[in-house]
Amino acid sequence: MIYRCFIELPKSYRFSNELFNATIPISVNGVSGKLLMPDYIDDIINEYGDLYNKNTLKEKKYAGHEDSFYYHLTNFYCEFYNDENIDRDAFYNNIKYTLNAFFDLLECYPKKNECNNVSTHTTKSNKFKFSLIPENEKPISRLHFSGDIWSDCSNNINNCINRYTLLRLLQLIKYNAKPILEFLLLREAKDMLENKNNRYVIINCCTICEIVFSKLLVDKLTKNGSKKDDIEKILNNINGIAALGNLLKEFKIKTIKADFGNLAGLRNKAAHMGISPTVEECNEYIKDCEALLKFHRIKFYEIEKQ
Repeated sequence: MIYRCFIELPKSYRFSNELFNATIPISVNGVSGKLLMPDYIDDIINEYGDLYNKNTLKEKKYAGHEDSFYYHLTNFYCEFYNDENIDRDAFYNNIKYTLNAFFDLLECYPKKNECNNVSTHTTKSNKFKFSLIPENEKPISRLHFSGDIWSDCSNNINNCINRYTLLRLLQLIKYNAKPILEFLLLREAKDMLENKNNRYVIINCCTICEIVFSKLLVDKLTKNGSKKDDIEKILNNINGIAALGNLLKEFKIKTIKADFGNLAGLRNKAAHMGISPTVEECNEYIKDCEALLKFHRIKFYEIEKQ
C-alpha cells in the first residue's frame, strides 16, 4: 500500500534549482519510498489544498547570477510503501525514525560560507510535523509526529540544499549515521545564541575545542607508540584548554590561529562567575569552532554499530 506523507516545516528550506522537478528515492530502516519535489506534486496540491500552498512552493529567488536560482519549500511530499503484513505502528515508527535522523544530520551538516549572523533556528518553533495518509483514506485520518529541524539564515547560494547533499544525507541515515558530539555542541551553541543564552554558547565552544585538541593529542601519542592507558593518564592530568594548547605546541601539532586563552577566560567567567559574554564574542568563537572543525577535517557524523 502507498502512504502519502506530508511534512510541514515552521520555516522554509532553500533548495538549489537542480532539485526543482526532481524525484529522490528513499530507502532506510526497512522503509522505502520517494521524495517528490515540485512540479510532480501539482495533483496532490489540487487534491489537498489545505496542506500545500502552491504559490509558496513555486516561488523562485534570484541569488545574483544567471545560474543561481533557488526556491523555498515549507512543505515536503513523500510516498512510502508498506506491505500490508507489516504492523502499521512499526511502519509509522520507522518513518518517524527516518525523518528525525534525516533532519538531525541536515541540521549539523557543515555549510559553506556561513552568514555573519550564525543563528539558524527560529525561537518560536523548531519542530516539523508529518502526516501519513493511506492512499485510500482522506486527510482527516492523518497522524502527527514531530522532531527537530534545521533552517538556514544566509542569503548565500552555497547554503542551498543541492542534490549531492540530499542524496548523501539519505545514504548516511541508511547506515545509521549520527552527528558527532562536536557538531551537536556547535548546533546547541547556535541555538543558545538565538535564545540569548550567551554563557552556554561560550561553554559549548570551549568544550568543542577541548574535544578536538584531545583527539589531536591522542592521535599524535598513538602514532608515537604510547599505550592507551598511558594516554588516558596524560589526558586526565590536563586541566583546561590552555594546557591542551601548550601540549599541541610541545608536540608541534598545527591548528588554527585563535585566541584560545581568551576563550578559556570567558568560559571560566561564564561557568564559575555567571558572567555573560557579548554577542560579538559568541559569534567570534562559533566561527572559530567552525574553522577548527574544517581545518582538522573532523567528520560531522559517525556510523552507529548495529
